[in-house]
Formats: sequence, structure tokens, C-alpha cells
Amino acid sequence: MLGGLQSNRAQQSAWKREEYSRLRAERRAVYVRFITAARAWRAYILSPDSQIKEAATTRRIAYSDGGPAFEETVRALTEIRIIAFSSKTIEAADHYDRTIRELARVKASIHPRLVPEEVHAAYIAAEATFIQAARDELS
Repeated sequence: MLGGLQSNRAQQSAWKREEYSRLRAERRAVYVRFITAARAWRAYILSPDSQIKEAATTRRIAYSDGGPAFEETVRALTEIRIIAFSSKTIEAADHYDRTIRELARVKASIHPRLVPEEVHAAYIAAEATFIQAARDELS
């Protein structure tokens, strides 16, 4: 009887470790997809061919519809809001998204090739903050 109980505990412990590893890998994949899509969206925003759209009644700021990159960024951000263990990770992802949208707004409001360095710096800092929050959560 005691042997069966110990075996059951060992199986439960192994299952928990396996489940934690699976969830960690899933979160990591979503975080990587978010960063990759956000970088592609930023590249589109900064390209000379990008089209910055005016804010619609449902949007507060102008945005760049970067096609698949924009859609994947929004999709991954939604997944992060659902699966992240830490509110710090969610807040960092939201801030990162806002900096990309700000980049589009600034580009729309000034000459397309003259986006101020502080806007780029804010984007880079927001990305670094998100990456650190994700690393902290996954470690």
C-alpha cells in the first residue's frame, strides 16, 4: 500500500513537471511570435511604402496596417493577455504595442523619413522591457 502511494505521488510530480514544461514552451512560443511580428510591423511602418491610416471612430490614434505583421502582433498580444503568468509581462507587452502605434502616429504626423530618435529609442526600450519581463517569467 505504501509503495502504491509513493508511486502515485511520483507520477503526479512527474506529470506536474511535464505540464509546467509544456506551458512554459507554449508561452515562450507566443512571446517569440509577438516579438517577431512586432519587428516586422515596425519594419513596415518605417518603409517608404507604408500607408498610415487616419484614426477611425473606433481607434484613438492613427495606425499602420502592416498586413499580416499587424494582424499577427494583435493576435499574439491577445494570447499573451490570456496565457501570461505575470501582470508585469502583460503590461510590458501592452507598452511595447503602444510604442509601435506611437511610431506609426509620429510617422503620419511628420515627414515619413524623419521619425525622431527618441521615438525609436522608446520602441527599443519597450522591446527590451518586454523581453526582460518574458525572461523573468519563464525562468
